[in-house]
Amino acid sequence: MHCAAAARHDSVDKSLGVVPHVRSAIRTANGKTVYELAFPRLLVSPFRLQPDSAMRFNVIVNVNDGKERVGWLELTPGIGQQPKRPGLFTDLVLLK
Repeated sequence: MHCAAAARHDSVDKSLGVVPHVRSAIRTANGKTVYELAFPRLLVSPFRLQPDSAMRFNVIVNVNDGKERVGWLELTPGIGQQPKRPGLFTDLVLLK
């Protein structure tokens, strides 16, 4: 059984934890696992949604046994362990 939820760790003055306005899903297609996220543009402020805008970005997928996290997959280092290290996150640049 797959369960998807979105949570936030942000250095800007925002609440941390589960973000109810983010739609998330996990599905299997052609033998691959697909993770989907859709979020309102206000959740990425002060990032500007225009060409050539850039921000530090990371995504983590936690593996949970029903009681606790037993592992994770991360786009880049810096998010899966404490303390968080945003300096290791990748640069996300909008092209258009």
